[in-house]
Amino acid sequence: MAYDINTYRSLTAMEMEFQKIETNRGNTGLLCQGHKFRLERKAKTYTSWQCTTKGCLARLKTDHEQENIVWSRLDHNHDPVSADSVTRQILRTECKRKAAENLTERPSKVIMKEVVSKPDTDLVPKDLIAIRQAMYRERRKKFSALPKTRQEVHEALQHYDITSNQGE
Repeated sequence: MAYDINTYRSLTAMEMEFQKIETNRGNTGLLCQGHKFRLERKAKTYTSWQCTTKGCLARLKTDHEQENIVWSRLDHNHDPVSADSVTRQILRTECKRKAAENLTERPSKVIMKEVVSKPDTDLVPKDLIAIRQAMYRERRKKFSALPKTRQEVHEALQHYDITSNQGE
């Protein structure tokens, strides 16, 4: 498959700004010219990124420290993501991280602290519900699952060396 030479453009960091963001799953992503990129692979000298939209062929390569863009092909076949959705994603990941760090603080309090720290966020009640649910899912990962069968209960009791008083 042959590509036109104009398809490949090498841009310096002066020409293009990008921002590192945390994805919903806790990985590192890039935001460049209103488009989100996910990590494709890490090589010895560069890190390769691809657009998060399925079917889009846009790619970036950054140096290994992820400070400068060394190569890019930014021919997207879709519109950029809205600034509000990026702000909501950043808010959601921050709330999830803080909820996992401090299990005793109420989710509504964590959300309010984050919303106050980012005053330009336009949130609707649906967004707040989604953020709260994401926080509870993140907290649930910290706890082990409860036993479901009788045998699992007995194995758990033996593991913790708890004797049951059956027959009394």
